[in-house]
Amino acid sequence: MKELRNKEISELRLNGFTLAKIGEIYNLTRERVRQILSELGIQKPQSVKVKISYDEKIRQRIINNIKETENNCWIWQKTKTPLGYGTMSYKGYKQYVHRVSYTVFKDSVINKDMNVIRSCKHRDCVNPNHLLLDKKIL
Repeated sequence: MKELRNKEISELRLNGFTLAKIGEIYNLTRERVRQILSELGIQKPQSVKVKISYDEKIRQRIINNIKETENNCWIWQKTKTPLGYGTMSYKGYKQYVHRVSYTVFKDSVINKDMNVIRSCKHRDCVNPNHLLLDKKIL
């Protein structure tokens, strides 16, 4: 009976339950739960922090600020120029969102002599699948 309880306690702890919550379930003090787990060799679960890259944060920011249309356009919902092009800060500079979207979703570097054009013709669309690279005509 005691072995079964201890096994259940260890499973709960490994599934993320706190010592206090386990104590409530089994009518034990938090300290007694800690002692039982220590006797079983169960250590405190280590939290794993996942470091998110800058470009991943930007991808999430773009996704969180769009409205998707039925033709799969991602319409930018935040700051826009008077002509309707979306803008955002990227690497410390105000930039067009469609250029940033192309850069972060396609892992590509855009030279200053390159244009990012849209296949869908919506100025505020930032869907990377609608964006194409084109050389500027000088």
